Amino acid sequence: MEEVLVVDLGSQSIRFGLNTEGIAKVIYIHYSGIEVLNVFGQEKVITHKFNPIERGKVIDWQRLQDLFEEAIEKIEEVTRFTKNERSSIIVTHSMCKQTSFPFHMEQLLFEYFNFGKVVLCNRPLMCLISSSKTSGCVIESGAEVTQICCYHQCKVLEGTAMFLDIGGVDVTANFNKRFKTDLIDLDVVKKAYLLEVVIDTNARGIVLDTKNYTLPDNTILTIGPNRVLCGEVLFEGDSSITKWLERSIDNSILHDFKSNEIHLYGGTTQLTGFFEKVRHYVSKCSTDKEWEVIPHDSEMPSFDGACMFSALSLFQSHSVLSKSYEECGTFLFEI
Repeated sequence: MEEVLVVDLGSQSIRFGLNTEGIAKVIYIHYSGIEVLNVFGQEKVITHKFNPIERGKVIDWQRLQDLFEEAIEKIEEVTRFTKNERSSIIVTHSMCKQTSFPFHMEQLLFEYFNFGKVVLCNRPLMCLISSSKTSGCVIESGAEVTQICCYHQCKVLEGTAMFLDIGGVDVTANFNKRFKTDLIDLDVVKKAYLLEVVIDTNARGIVLDTKNYTLPDNTILTIGPNRVLCGEVLFEGDSSITKWLERSIDNSILHDFKSNEIHLYGGTTQLTGFFEKVRHYVSKCSTDKEWEVIPHDSEMPSFDGACMFSALSLFQSHSVLSKSYEECGTFLFEI
């Protein structure tokens, strides 16, 4: 079995690992603000740097290129992996099929790093595969993006995919109405800080009528009784999990879908009440089919799924070779 470099790109952390003989492990982790090198289970802090794909920011491709170089160099130091024109890589990201991400990533991997074989894949499918499934509905909700996709044998069912761009804390248009401040005008640091406050408050089960929060620039933001918890926002408005369930669960889109499972992945799905809300709305929307909502608390499902996928025959059939890239240019990846 060939060695495959596995990269899982998230707004909270970036993981690099190596799948060797069907056994994969994280070797290099880049968190927002800190980098960790994991060598044979021993973690060592490397340096402090910002995340090039941090939530709410435009991707810093130069910094991401530098990060890839650092990670690959360290992996080559502690393993027998050597990057060359025959090397294979699989990259997961929430927006692998959105905007200009595939174009820039292909340029980076083929033209700069000279990888011989590349696969770009969406995180929801990799999360599903991490549970040894190839069919089912997935709600993958992280710090920046919530995605809903239904897969049948690794292929997206037409009309079932939806992206809720959180970008830190603003999710939908009606989100701003619930604060006394227009969050669109808040800078990224404030947005990140607010999200941390929301998660911390929710995790501790604290109920607040009104509270003032001091932001990093010493300005005061008052959140009243109608404050927004991240988990709640995702169930309100036209671009919401609720609307997706109403549209998809009991109509023609999923009428002949054989799987009855809805899998929950990501940190946001761990917030208090998230699982209960999904289960409630599923039972409310469905009249002729009994759906099972399955929460997963795995730490890195998309990374684990990418490692498993790289060992399957599907990896070969969905990979793009450097020769094909040179002849045809940018590809639209199907997974």
